[in-house]
Amino acid sequence: MKLACFLLIMVICNAEQVPQRESVEQPISMTAVYGKHLRLLAVPEADLLIAAIVASVRRFKDADFSSPWLAGPYDILIPISNSSANTGALIKPMDTEVWICIALSVPAVIASLIGLSKCINALNKRIGSIKPIENNSGAGSIQIIDYVVCVILSQAFEKEMVKKTSNRIRNERWLQDARFMHKHLDLHLVDLLEKKKISEVLEFIGNPKHLYDVVLGQLIAQKVPKVDEEWVTFINHLKQAITINAALATNVVKGRAQTFVDQLRNEFLNGYLQSEHLASAFLIDCTGEYEDCDSEDKMEFQEMCLSSLMQILNDTKSPNNQQDFAMELSPQVVKNMKTLNDPAALPRCGASCRMCGSLCIETANHDTNLRPHDAIHQPGGVAGMHLIENLKLDYSTCSQAYECDATFTLGNDQQDHKFRNFDKVFPGWKNPRINEELPVREYILATHNEDLAKKYKLKPCADIPSSFFRDLATVKEQLKRELQN
Repeated sequence: MKLACFLLIMVICNAEQVPQRESVEQPISMTAVYGKHLRLLAVPEADLLIAAIVASVRRFKDADFSSPWLAGPYDILIPISNSSANTGALIKPMDTEVWICIALSVPAVIASLIGLSKCINALNKRIGSIKPIENNSGAGSIQIIDYVVCVILSQAFEKEMVKKTSNRIRNERWLQDARFMHKHLDLHLVDLLEKKKISEVLEFIGNPKHLYDVVLGQLIAQKVPKVDEEWVTFINHLKQAITINAALATNVVKGRAQTFVDQLRNEFLNGYLQSEHLASAFLIDCTGEYEDCDSEDKMEFQEMCLSSLMQILNDTKSPNNQQDFAMELSPQVVKNMKTLNDPAALPRCGASCRMCGSLCIETANHDTNLRPHDAIHQPGGVAGMHLIENLKLDYSTCSQAYECDATFTLGNDQQDHKFRNFDKVFPGWKNPRINEELPVREYILATHNEDLAKKYKLKPCADIPSSFFRDLATVKEQLKRELQN
């Protein structure tokens, strides 16, 4: 391939070819030739102008243009194989990272487009499920309200269920008592151990926050009210509110549509449901757009309000699967509790010990200046804590190390730190003073010592205490008794 760059230069001369400057200034009549540079020829202050300029008929009247000429060609050569086209000419100039990004972006874009198309299809089906309303003035004035109700109905129901579920679990012991919740976490690990899901157990041990989120979600899901019953109650309250306010709106002479909308908003905000989400959907200004409602017969207006909205309520289906709905609702309940920040109903803090990985037992959003992080510290070996001199997993807890005045190092930092200075090395944490037995964690270290060593690329723990070798069935029964009591 050959690319050439051409430079066209024209030499422009004064048409009158004045050899000398005149001493008397002459008035200048402005024509098209008098630009920034060309007027120097007309003054005349120049006899010759070298520039890249487009010649025109008017400019030819005032100046003589030379013939264009070529200067400075540039060539770019790319070698091509004689046998075949050089397909590497496109690939070679790009780095490996560029091609990796391209390879990852293509499926990501495809997945995004597929997801978007599914969302659009779902919305179209949802809107299409609404039966068309007969074409008259009343129908047109109420269609916008129909659409709003259709779109927000399921969202409002979910928010209502979040509120009810939050109220139901606020007094649960597993929400308020960190030690009680810890037993639920251990029972979940035992169930996985019995099913031989060792890799999943080790992943949970390495990511305790994820373990807590999973178990908390399961416990919350068990407390979600029955969806079918709650849906019927929810729809009945909506129907009652629509019926009452449609009847009240017919008594208004002017602004019926606006009155109906305002009354519905007030009912959803201050009535039985007290749903800000539903109320916000009726922030509609009908002024100047729906006067035709005022001219309708009272019964006709009321019937139009009821038939259209009731049709939507009847056609909208409740969530099909109680278990799926409850599990999807659980994260929203947790988020709602954290937002409300009620000290009596908060999940646990998500922080974990930098040494042994044990979860903080304080509530979410706690001020570490007033109540620092604290934990029931587990055997360090389950989280990869090991001895420096031999790279063997350590069976002791942070609390035991604190009592023995032991030292530790962090990562590549070769500096020794004392466990007695735990709160200074890890600001926001208490010194590890809680020393309690954790049978499940001890069992995991004793029974899956080799698996843990392989996971952390270390050596198995030596001299594991005999008390760590427990019977899993006995541990499970003990946990169940403690949870029942």
